[in-house]
Amino acid sequence: MAIAPKDEFGTVVKPTKAATPKATPTPTPVKTSPAAKPTSTTSTASAIAKANSLIESMKQTLSDSYVAQGLNPDGTAKAEKPLTRVQQNAATQAAGPPGQAPAGFVYKFISDVSGGSWRLYSTGTPGGGTTGAGTGTGTGTGANTTDTPGKPSTSVDVLKALLKAQGFSSNIVDSSASYLNSLLKDNLDYDNAIEVFLNTKDYTLKNGTKITSPFYTEYGYLNEGLPMPKTAGEIFNAVEGYKGLKSKYGFSDKYLAVDSIKEYVKNNVSVEDLDKRANEARLAGITADPNKTAAFIKLGYIKDATGLQDFFMDSKLGKEQFEINRNTGAFVAEAIRRGNIQTGAAPLADFKKIAADLTAKGYTEAAISQLASTGFENIAQTINPLVKYAGIYQKAGGTVASNQALTESIQQSLVAEEFQGTASERRKILEEQNKRAFQGTAGLTSGSLTSRMV
Repeated sequence: MAIAPKDEFGTVVKPTKAATPKATPTPTPVKTSPAAKPTSTTSTASAIAKANSLIESMKQTLSDSYVAQGLNPDGTAKAEKPLTRVQQNAATQAAGPPGQAPAGFVYKFISDVSGGSWRLYSTGTPGGGTTGAGTGTGTGTGANTTDTPGKPSTSVDVLKALLKAQGFSSNIVDSSASYLNSLLKDNLDYDNAIEVFLNTKDYTLKNGTKITSPFYTEYGYLNEGLPMPKTAGEIFNAVEGYKGLKSKYGFSDKYLAVDSIKEYVKNNVSVEDLDKRANEARLAGITADPNKTAAFIKLGYIKDATGLQDFFMDSKLGKEQFEINRNTGAFVAEAIRRGNIQTGAAPLADFKKIAADLTAKGYTEAAISQLASTGFENIAQTINPLVKYAGIYQKAGGTVASNQALTESIQQSLVAEEFQGTASERRKILEEQNKRAFQGTAGLTSGSLTSRMV
């Protein structure tokens, strides 16, 4: 029990309550609007704005770079401003005349709205004309009938000179003088006259007369029927080149008959190609390989040995087909050389395909001959024993026809193995059977084996 407190005189006193200190009031904070938190939309918009700003900056930098290079701001080339007539005239004149003017003529530059041009003018000197003997009081010995001093020339001699300058021979140009003169008298300028002469068969004059181009008759007709016509210069050079080879090798005129020339042009046989063929034909006539000649005959390329030159000069063979045929002949020649290689219709079909494939891969005639020589030598040493094994172990053959078929069948697998990389399973089986037989594991006695082989 608790004891009550007393004062100093012993009187009990009531305890006084301690004053409870009043709590200091907490100041009420002033309410402020909270800052809005950034939303994802605001963040994305800001990023996009920055990206766009960066892109625009890069575009401007790139645009400035293009301009510094002399291009349009978008990087495209600036369109050249068309030259004024004065500028065109100046450029054409600065380039100078197209060439040396023929005797009695001079080039003069004439300014016009098309940019100006160099034109031939007669000097009026003696001999500048095209016809006339000139017996008058003048000092000249040849009166000009188509040229007047100081006026544009319409001389057929100038036209002829221009054609010769393009590489056409004097023979065709000089022999066409009358035709060319008719074009000039019909008021054709030199350019149009040349175009008509080289590329048009018939031309109708203003008076209704139809004239035929001598050049077209001699050369231009070769373009008829071609899917991609050749230029007059290409045809002319080809034909004249072919003629030059005849003089070089002395081959028969039949190889330059109209039909032959047309085939050469049609099959894109160049002068260089025909030169090589003609030389091969010459060498074949001197040192002909009888096996290759036999191969050409068996392949149907020629009828007999006298047709070797015909093979090499065949106008119906383009460059690619000629190479295939020649290489096929070289391939088959090595088969014939071995003596025991079948060259009937079926084997020949295989040989043609193999030779064509090798040619397409870039093999030369010499490389194909070497490859065929090695391959057919291996086949020649292997095929006879394999045919015999097939007769023993596979009961194949027995008649002339069946033996032939058996041999061709085995040869076909060996050819595929040698030249096409295909392993001959039949050869492996027959060789294994023969090996087992001699080891006594094939179920055959020595007597029975000997009797079968006999």
